[in-house]
Amino acid sequence: MADEDTDVRTYLVVRNDEEQYSIWLADREVPLGWHQEGTEGTRQACLNHIDSIWTDMRPLSLRRRMEQESRPA
Repeated sequence: MADEDTDVRTYLVVRNDEEQYSIWLADREVPLGWHQEGTEGTRQACLNHIDSIWTDMRPLSLRRRMEQESRPA
């Protein structure tokens, strides 16, 4: 893996259907189950973006289930 200080590759922010985020090299096909989120840049820029938007680490299915369980019957 390239040294973080000298990594000049372009990355994408990707998200899966559970609203979990990751980064992926821009010159590679995004894996099945993942979708481009729209942000592209350096590794660190993409990681910074994820830090700013992914504030709830719970998968979407868990958040929905917990929301349903908290509603009065």
